[in-house]
Amino acid sequence: MADTDNTEEKEGSISPPSSVSSHVSASRRKRNNNIAITMIIVAIAVFVVLNFTETINLFDLQPSAAVINGEKINQSDVTDRIDQILSSPQAQGVDTTDPTLLAQVREQVLNELISTALLLQAAEAAGIVSDPEAVETEYQLAVTQTGGEEKLIEQLSAGGITVEEFRANLREQLIIRQFLTVNTTIFSISVTDEEVAEFYEQMNAGQEGVPALVEVRSQIEGQLIANKQQVELDAFIAALRDAAEIEITQ
Repeated sequence: MADTDNTEEKEGSISPPSSVSSHVSASRRKRNNNIAITMIIVAIAVFVVLNFTETINLFDLQPSAAVINGEKINQSDVTDRIDQILSSPQAQGVDTTDPTLLAQVREQVLNELISTALLLQAAEAAGIVSDPEAVETEYQLAVTQTGGEEKLIEQLSAGGITVEEFRANLREQLIIRQFLTVNTTIFSISVTDEEVAEFYEQMNAGQEGVPALVEVRSQIEGQLIANKQQVELDAFIAALRDAAEIEITQ
């Protein structure tokens, strides 16, 4: 009987109380739940990373028309600009299906975008940034000139341009203007009386009934100044192009 009692006591000492068993089971379930939750969190994180990476890759894989010092000009940028030009009032009556014309427009647009990219890159390197107040002033000036914001938006929409894009263009123009003011003489160019008179004589040689010089002087001065500005701007951009790494990928 004593051995039986001892055996029962030993067996009793080996078997944990019911409360301990419950605690162990609960702990095991809790650990399993924690593992499951962790796996779910990891799976969600992996899903987000994979999808975010896919989004970045899709953006990077957009066809490019050119690469300027490592900065891409997307084909879509060129196409959008061409569409804006061809849908403008100035393009009315032009055969927009002419392949020769389209090729010329495309080349012009791409060169324009390359020049803009070079100027903005140079301005950024020089530490020039946009002034929000100046952008707003230019925007309000455009509103006034078009007879109100509603009419401005209507005109922009007709050209396939949003207000946001228009504001972005204003910001870029102001940055470029500030950069050119510091680094060129483009905005301080003038013309002499002799240049105005010579231009007037050349344009009206052999013609009758032409307006007097005094009546068209301001227009001639504006034309001559614009011509000189274009020459200096072309030379300045040519220097930027010579120093840049440009790859035409279209």
